[in-house]
Amino acid sequence: MKRNFLTIGITLISVFLFLASCGKEEGGNAVVPDTVPDPMFGDITDPAWSVSTDYDYTTSMTAVIGVDLQGRDSLWTIDTADRVAAFVGDECVGLANPSGPLFFLFIVPPQHDGDDITLRYYSSYYHNIFRSDAVFSFCNGSQQGTVNNPLLVVFSKDIK
Repeated sequence: MKRNFLTIGITLISVFLFLASCGKEEGGNAVVPDTVPDPMFGDITDPAWSVSTDYDYTTSMTAVIGVDLQGRDSLWTIDTADRVAAFVGDECVGLANPSGPLFFLFIVPPQHDGDDITLRYYSSYYHNIFRSDAVFSFCNGSQQGTVNNPLLVVFSKDIK
């Protein structure tokens, strides 16, 4: 009987010592597995986008957005702090927060017809900026998309 207790005791101590040494490197430093952060998440808290109030030309856009989730099986949600911005080069020429699922952009480029307009989307959930590959040609006084037939703009993760 004493022999059984001794065998069980030695076995338990061996298991305990084995488990206690798991995940340790030489020198007693714990091995931390490499974690891969989700590339959809960024560290942007709020982009400093603003639009000039001095303009001569305008166009409007009513859009719904789609986001390339890069293979994730998830639903995209839009938050009231999300924003879509229109750009000519690096100059912000339009800005909108969502109204339900729609974004109503009033675009005011510095020039006139023919400027190439690109769109960026800021997700407050992911703290990241996404870009659309679509390029729109500015035409003064035009309207792209309507409430009943909004323009679908697909965004993908911004490459920094």
